Amino acid sequence: MIDDFIRRAHNEHEIYFLLTAYLEAIQFGDKKHFISEATIALPLTTLANLEGRFARLFIDLDNASKALDDCACIAIKEALQVFGSAVHRLHYLEMSERARHHGTVTNRRHTTQFNNAGHAIRSNGVGFQAE
Repeated sequence: MIDDFIRRAHNEHEIYFLLTAYLEAIQFGDKKHFISEATIALPLTTLANLEGRFARLFIDLDNASKALDDCACIAIKEALQVFGSAVHRLHYLEMSERARHHGTVTNRRHTTQFNNAGHAIRSNGVGFQAE
């Protein structure tokens, strides 16, 4: 599935290319009636734009669930999986890029240290292996 390719993407351009192809498939397919037009509109511009669309999908899923629209719920859950993979991978790539330049990455939740190969080795004092 497309989210598998997104999870393995090497840069943000690959991710946005795959997302654009996914959104075009929705726009011209039978799922366009289940996902809000604002969510599938092109172009995708920034990570913040993508995160906003991702958040909107949760609202759409809640509304479809309350309306007992199983077809819409399935289409929206698929979109959530694809958008979620993209958001996660973009954040990971951003952190990896910062690590190459700084050796340590700090965000709102935790601090991550990276070894010379760019793999995370410690987070909040707990060792772990990155993907």
